[in-house]
Formats: sequence, C-alpha cells, structure tokens
Amino acid sequence: MFFFVYDFCYTKNKMMKYYLLLLSLFIMVLPLSGQEFVNDKNATILSLSGDFSSFGGETFTTNKNPFLFSFDVAANYFLQPCFFIGGGIDFSLSSDEDKNEVNSIGVGPVFGYMFGDAESIVFPYLSVGLNLYNRNINFRNSDEIDLVGVDLVLGAGVVFELENHLGVLIKGSYHLLSLKEWDTKEHFNGNYISLSIGLTGFFY
Repeated sequence: MFFFVYDFCYTKNKMMKYYLLLLSLFIMVLPLSGQEFVNDKNATILSLSGDFSSFGGETFTTNKNPFLFSFDVAANYFLQPCFFIGGGIDFSLSSDEDKNEVNSIGVGPVFGYMFGDAESIVFPYLSVGLNLYNRNINFRNSDEIDLVGVDLVLGAGVVFELENHLGVLIKGSYHLLSLKEWDTKEHFNGNYISLSIGLTGFFY
C-alpha cells in the first residue's frame, strides 16, 4: 500500500467533520487587501474548474468504456510570496456501457508553490494535496458499494491573468487512491489522471 489509510476514513460522521473543516478553511482565506500581485503574501485565489479523466487500477475495474466528468471548487491563500496553502472540494460522476453509475466526492488540504512576480501574467505552479475520499457505486442490478479512504493528488498547472482579478486555469493532476469497501473492509488501490480547465478569481 503506497500510503496509510487512517482509521478515521471509515466513519461517515468523521467525514462530515472534515467537510465542516474545509468550510472553515474557505472562511479563513477570505480576500485581504494590500497585496500587489497574484501570488504576493496574503493574496487569495479562488477557482472553479472541470475535467475529463482516464483511470485504472482495482478501484475502477467495474467500469467498461467509462465516461467520467468532475468539477472542483478551491481556495488558496499565500502565506509568503509564491508559497500557498488551501483546500477544495472535488465532485465527480461517471457511467459506463452497462449503465452502472459512480458518484465521488473528495475534500482536503493542498500545498504548493506558484512561480511569478509583479511583472508576470503567466503563473506556473506545482502542488500536492491529500483528500478524504468517498466513492459510491450503483450497479444496474440495484447493488450498491461504498468505498472510503484517501486520495493523494500530485498537480501541476498554469494560471493566466486576463484582467487584474480574473484569469484562466489549466492543470493536470495524478491521483493515487487507497480505499476500503464500507461493509467488507476489502482494500482497493486505484489511480487516475485528469486534465482540467477553469476560471480563477484573484484577490490582492
């Protein structure tokens, strides 16, 4: 197993506590004034993006010719110029030729470094995040499976500043999943790659 699955990942009540923790994080990163550029100290970036994904591993073997669409909402706050901490919520929906449906939600923190300065209009960045992850599979025959665990997210992207407070985001992410089935506690590994595009709001 490539990373440890903590016991708290297997109780839905504790998952709700993490949703509330993320909400608190969004409140904490509300825009502050006095910054001079996009990734200056105390600046904030809010983003909304969507993507299509390809995936593999034990977690996704139930899907045949799958279609996956997801979108996420994120907020990042710069503790120092270029260095940011933040969090987000990721939702996804997929289906396959057998009409099986899969709904997923991930929530958790992210840390990263964004290149650029006051003269830049293009801001490349690198990030790493760890999401609490829940995946619900509804089969056409009415069976249902709940998988819970963690999602390690390695990301790279670029932000283009179009106006003083508006931009476009393009990013790629590699997800490593370690999940357990809710009832049987059977363990599954999985992975997927996503390419996203979205809009960003800059507050500085």
